[in-house]
Amino acid sequence: MRRFIALALALTILSSGVSGCSQPIDTGSSIPAQSQPIVALLALVGLGIGLTAWHHHNENQHGGGGTPTIFGASFLIQPFISGYKPTSLVVDQLNFTLGAVEVPTAGGTGKFTEIQASSSGASPFGTYALPSGYAPSAVAMDQNGITWFVDSAGKVQACDAMTASTTNCSSLGVFTDGLGAGSRSIGADVNFVVVVMDGGSGKVKWWALPTGGSASSGIYTPTTTSPIFATDAIESTSVSPSSFTVYHQDGSSDVITFTASGSTVTLNNEPSYVFKPAPLAGPSDFQQESTDVAFFAFTGAPAGAYSLSKFVANAPVGLGHPTVSSQLIEFNGQFSPTGPHFASPLFSVRADPNETSIWALDQAGDIVNFLPF
Repeated sequence: MRRFIALALALTILSSGVSGCSQPIDTGSSIPAQSQPIVALLALVGLGIGLTAWHHHNENQHGGGGTPTIFGASFLIQPFISGYKPTSLVVDQLNFTLGAVEVPTAGGTGKFTEIQASSSGASPFGTYALPSGYAPSAVAMDQNGITWFVDSAGKVQACDAMTASTTNCSSLGVFTDGLGAGSRSIGADVNFVVVVMDGGSGKVKWWALPTGGSASSGIYTPTTTSPIFATDAIESTSVSPSSFTVYHQDGSSDVITFTASGSTVTLNNEPSYVFKPAPLAGPSDFQQESTDVAFFAFTGAPAGAYSLSKFVANAPVGLGHPTVSSQLIEFNGQFSPTGPHFASPLFSVRADPNETSIWALDQAGDIVNFLPF
């Protein structure tokens, strides 16, 4: 519309200029009088085109171009246990299942359940009750299927591998991390179980228990002052040597390596990848993609553009910024018409060993499944 207005105005000026071409528009101009109306016409047409482009740009910036493509979740699994809500997920590579800590909404003893999932949905595999009164907030599993839990008071519980007939935790030990009350995250491999929590100003409190040894604890100072995530802030990176990745809220990460000699546990911390844009919650367990490694995380904002992002690097740890690609999963509160709605923001993102599924928890306690990309 503005282009036509500018053109009409220019034609009017041109007509008046042609009828009186002996009178210059600008007596101080170096352009000959008879050429000044034509130059004015060209300038005004250009202005009209510029105004139109600016108008279209603003329309697109404010949604005038329509809703962008939103990729839907594959399916959604509501809590299997009535009156319980999942708080943390873990992938069981031995049973090819997904495990979830289930905490009673009215308070009391927690449970651990595992599900078998397929492209069409999920079914229960097994469930066991945790020790009386114990309701952990985070879970990890080592390569032998031993499950490790921790609660907000620092009580660490080890349970033997899940079977379809297990009804109670077969306890392999109970420990206290001594880090104080507060949110924490847990990671495990066959050599160590490690608990971390934020120590303020980017510092990280840690507790580590070596297999067959004595626990140690301490605090380390990374290169960032950003706090670590309240949950899902640590994951196993390598078994030999035992190393773990710790994630900070500004997108930076640390790799911490443990060695044990007698009753002494030594920690070495180094900076690792910086994830941009910064994830909104702790990223996934890394997955091998041929010669590369993929991390998954949620980025953006649910109130605006909310995405599932994939970060690709050439090794589990390193320096620099992994390459990122994203799929929009929610936009201004709108979801894909082909996928189920979920209660964002999502957390506890997990990728299965073959990267055939991406899992996460929503605010309602539903397990949400996405296909990888």
